Amino acid sequence: MAYDDAALEAIIARAGSDPKAAIALLDEALRLHGDDARLHFLLGSLLAGEQDYEGAERAMRAAVERAPQFALARYQLGFLLLTCARPEEAQSIWEPLRHLPRETPLRLFVEGLRHMIRDEFEPAIARLEEGMARNHDNAPLNRDIALLIAAMRDAEKPIAEEDGGRPSQAQLLLQQAARRSTRH
Repeated sequence: MAYDDAALEAIIARAGSDPKAAIALLDEALRLHGDDARLHFLLGSLLAGEQDYEGAERAMRAAVERAPQFALARYQLGFLLLTCARPEEAQSIWEPLRHLPRETPLRLFVEGLRHMIRDEFEPAIARLEEGMARNHDNAPLNRDIALLIAAMRDAEKPIAEEDGGRPSQAQLLLQQAARRSTRH
């Protein structure tokens, strides 16, 4: 049985002012409604905002396991993995999103991020901006993407792909954008 929508909205509202209290409420809700992917996803988002990336990953994976078609949870799990320097895993998680309709913002974001991973910033920015223009439902996601685009535009010179432990330019940009973002 799914968790009550009104109660979920109350937790989301609480998260804006007191994320730790919202996390406690989610933990309690999950004891009774552990099959509700939305609760796992919201918990993962809040944990990422609190910089508990391991907990965030566990919660987001639980959301995707319970609802494989939950596109936003799948996207955010991949983005979290990408910011944690795990691009291959991110791309694997995103694979089903490549089959969304061409104009879908999440598909465009994934296409842009795949270009970024390869340090192909011009096509990355084009796809990400197209996704932002089509995304009318999730303003926080657009803010995160805008930070990433700004970081790509601010990059002065490319750094070689991983070589002897050196991160790619894309990885440095992701880390910079992740530090500026408050929520995943």
